[in-house]
Amino acid sequence: MLNGYWPINYTFEDRYELTGIINYILEYANNSTKKFVIIDVGCSNGSAMKYAQTYLQQKNIESFTIGIDISKNVVDEARKNLDQFINENVLNVDNCAGKADIVICSKAAIFVEGDVRCQIIRKCSEFLKNDGILITDVDCFEKTKLLEWFKLPQYLFPFVPSCFKNGIRGFRKEYRRRIHTRFRKSMKKMYKTDAATYAEKILSAWIDLPYIKKLDWKFQIISTYYLRK
Repeated sequence: MLNGYWPINYTFEDRYELTGIINYILEYANNSTKKFVIIDVGCSNGSAMKYAQTYLQQKNIESFTIGIDISKNVVDEARKNLDQFINENVLNVDNCAGKADIVICSKAAIFVEGDVRCQIIRKCSEFLKNDGILITDVDCFEKTKLLEWFKLPQYLFPFVPSCFKNGIRGFRKEYRRRIHTRFRKSMKKMYKTDAATYAEKILSAWIDLPYIKKLDWKFQIISTYYLRK
């Protein structure tokens, strides 16, 4: 299913601001004057990265953005929104090793089996310079804790004062900020060596997953694929 016909998930512009990715970039770029190379794995049409780049420029942080996405449906827009766009399966990209200060892998390695998830994170670590960071929400197949299910309503119900603090016009953005709080909490930052180790941890977790849970996960992947068609 990792082919050019995977249904594309168009992202809203301020996605990286709302999920905490920009915060990690700002933290990493603090007190630096160099121009950062940022690789966005699974960039879709690049709109989120373009918005992030504009935001960073306002903070006097210069960046060169490279997007990687396999979909044939995003090529024209992605080439406009990014400094460089690679229309390829990330696992086949061989000319970006040691090139990036920052690699973003958000939602790009979720709906795949564990061995592929490992390979994608391993590839992301290869893209990094020695002092570079990977920002990702990819997990090691951990179970959702029961407490998190009980917390879910507080993220989903919009009618609270904080969502209207910027008036009716600002409601949409504030509501998105609210529902993405849980994604912000799951976002992780790790350096190159840690990212490589994390890839192997993902693979070990997948191997140790009971057979019935592997089947359930594969079913979820297939279901997601056809529901998004």
